[in-house]
Amino acid sequence: MSDLYKYTFAELEFLLGGWPGWPHGREILGLNPESTEGIRMAGAASLLVRGLAKVDGADIVVDPAVMMPASVLVSGGEVFGLALSGNERMALSTLVIARAPAGRILVSADLPGIFELRPLTVDVEPLAMLTEISLGVVSDAGILAIAHGDTVLQIQHQDGTWSWRTAEDQQMVPASEGEIRQQIARIFGPVLEA
Repeated sequence: MSDLYKYTFAELEFLLGGWPGWPHGREILGLNPESTEGIRMAGAASLLVRGLAKVDGADIVVDPAVMMPASVLVSGGEVFGLALSGNERMALSTLVIARAPAGRILVSADLPGIFELRPLTVDVEPLAMLTEISLGVVSDAGILAIAHGDTVLQIQHQDGTWSWRTAEDQQMVPASEGEIRQQIARIFGPVLEA
């Protein structure tokens, strides 16, 4: 498989349904908090058809390489929502920075009910990773909201200028790219250092 994995919600339900952290994982992805056996079986069937699982006697066996990216969703750690708007488009992603050795993953909704999971390197400090991903996605022009729990930082990049705010009722504060980096570190650094 490549460094980009795609799973249907039913496949994720089959892979992760027995893990204690999966109810929180469902919440992260905006899925129904409850599951049914039918959804899990549809997920198993889909994995079998795609060749990502095989039947071994009475069991369905999934290769660890298929399981690994999905398992980051249930490993605990910090979750950041990233919502980008601009150029008549909207993109929603979730960055999960799990505790070692589970890893880090960027999750994006591809099509309704299909999620792209992109494993990320663990060689970069979590704050640097959050900063580079955030500035990278907003660099073309647009507004990015970074959310962690109830904390939100909005960053705007337009016509070569940067600005930021932490509440909808605030005016955008003009800033340099360096000052934007400082705001990300001030607001989210303590979370990632804990």
